[in-house]
Amino acid sequence: MAFLDFLPALPVFRIRKYVSRFSNAGATNPERAKTLQSQGLQNSSLFNKLVRNGVFIETRTGCYYLDVIRYHRYRLVQLNKVIIITAGLLLVSVVSLFL
Repeated sequence: MAFLDFLPALPVFRIRKYVSRFSNAGATNPERAKTLQSQGLQNSSLFNKLVRNGVFIETRTGCYYLDVIRYHRYRLVQLNKVIIITAGLLLVSVVSLFL
C-alpha cells in the first residue's frame, strides 16, 4: 500500500491527471477553454512547465485548453530523454565490467 501512495507524486501521473481532466471536458480548443478550478485542479510548477512547453495554452486570464498535438510531441521528447539516459547508463555499466 505504501508504494501506491507514492504513485500520485510522480510527475507522469500528475501530467496525465491534467491532460485527462481537460480532455474529458472537451477543452481541446480555444472556444472550449476551462479554468484549472473548474477541473478540480490547482496551479503548480508542473502545470506552468506544461504551459511553457505549449501543452496547455492560455486563452484569457486563467482559462486554458489542451493542445493535443503538442502534448503528443512533448511525450515523445520525454520518452526520448528516458531512452537516451537509460542507454547511457547501460553503456557505462557495460564498460565498467571490462575495466
